[in-house]
Amino acid sequence: MEFGLGVFRLTSLLRLYRDAFAGLPREIWLISLVGFINRAGTMVMAFVGVWLAEVHHLPAGEAAQFLAIWGLGSCVGVPLGGRLTDRIGAVPVQVMSFVGVSFAFMALPGLGGLWEVGGVLFLVGLLGEAFRPANGAMLASFCAPELRTRAYALHRLAINAGWAIGPVAGGLVSEYWGWEPLFVIDAATCTAAGFLVWWWFGARPVAPVEDDDDASAGKQSPWADPVFVALVGAVFLLALAFLQFMSTLPVYLGEALRWGKDDIGFALAFNPILIAALEMILVQKLQRPNPLPIMAVGAAFVGLGLGMIWIDDGFLWIVFCVCLITFGEMLESPFTAGLVANRAPANARGRYMGAYGLMFSIAFIVAPLGGGGLVEAVSWDALWLSCGVLGLLGSGVLLALRRRFDGG
Repeated sequence: MEFGLGVFRLTSLLRLYRDAFAGLPREIWLISLVGFINRAGTMVMAFVGVWLAEVHHLPAGEAAQFLAIWGLGSCVGVPLGGRLTDRIGAVPVQVMSFVGVSFAFMALPGLGGLWEVGGVLFLVGLLGEAFRPANGAMLASFCAPELRTRAYALHRLAINAGWAIGPVAGGLVSEYWGWEPLFVIDAATCTAAGFLVWWWFGARPVAPVEDDDDASAGKQSPWADPVFVALVGAVFLLALAFLQFMSTLPVYLGEALRWGKDDIGFALAFNPILIAALEMILVQKLQRPNPLPIMAVGAAFVGLGLGMIWIDDGFLWIVFCVCLITFGEMLESPFTAGLVANRAPANARGRYMGAYGLMFSIAFIVAPLGGGGLVEAVSWDALWLSCGVLGLLGSGVLLALRRRFDGG
C-alpha cells in the first residue's frame, strides 16, 4: 500500500514537471541551451577581482572600482542593444555581442596598463550586456503571449544551471592551470554560443509574434509609456535590495559572522537549487492574465528575507532567509519579464527589454556602493532593514499598478 502510494506521488510529481515544460516551442529550448553553454563557460567575471589583485597587484577596494567600470559599460550596452535589436534584428546583435566579448577576453591577459584593462572591461560590459535585450526580444518573438512567462522561466533555469558550473570550473582552472586558460576557455564558450545562434537562427529572419491585444500599441519609446516607467521603477527598488544578496551578503557572512567559505557556499547554493527544482512548476501553476499581485508577493518575500537576516547568525536561519529571498525571486522575475514582453509593441520590444535591463545595470553599480557605504556609516543591521523597506516599497508599487495594467 505504501509502495503504491509512493509510486502515485512520484507519478504526480513527474506529471507536474511534464506539464510545466510542455508546449514550449523548439526555438525556446535552443535559445535556452545557448544561454546554458554561455553561462557554464562564464569564468572571467567571477574571478576578475582576484585576477586584478594577483596579477596587477591592486588592493581590494581598487579592484572593486574596476568592476564598477564594467557596470558603467553595461549601462551603455543594455539600451544600445535594445535599440539595435529593433533596427537590425536580435540575431546579429547577439552574434556581435558574443564575438566581441570573446575578442575582449582574449586581449585582457596581454594588457599591462591599468587604463587598457579598464577600457577593455568597459567594452566587456557594453558588448556583453547588449546581448540581454536582444535575447529577451528573441524569446518573445517565438512565443504567443500566454507562453512567454514560462519561456523566460525556462531560460532562467538554463542560466542558473550554467552559473552553477561556471564559477566552480573557473576556480579549478585558475587554481591548477593558471589565469590565461581561464580567459581562453571563456572566450571559446562565447564564440561557441555566437556560432550556435547564427547556425540555428541566422539563416532565416525572426518574425515577431504579434499580440492580439497590444496594450501599448503606438508607444515606440518605453519612456513614453508611464505605466511601464512605474513598473521598472518598482523593479529598480527591488533590484537595489536583491543585489545585496549577490554582493554584500557573502561579505557579511564572511567578515561579520566569521563563516568559512564552505558554509557560505552551501547556504547560498540553496538559491540556484530551489530555482532549478521549483520555478517552472510555480510559474505553470500561478500564471494569470495580470500577474502583478503575484509579483507583489514576490517582492515582499525578497524584502522580508533580506530584512530579517540581522535577527540571527545561525546557519539554519540564514538558509531560511535565503529560501524566502529565492521564493520571492521566483514569484517576481519570470513574471516581470513576461509582462514587459507582452506590454511592448512587437517593433519596439528590444527597446522595452533594454529599458528593463538598464534598471539592473544601474542597480548593479548603486547597490554594492550604497550597501557598503551604509554599512560603513551605520551598521549591517541598518543595511538589512533598509533592504526590507525597499522590498516592501516595490511590492506596494506593483500592487498599485494592478488596475492600470488591467485597463491597459
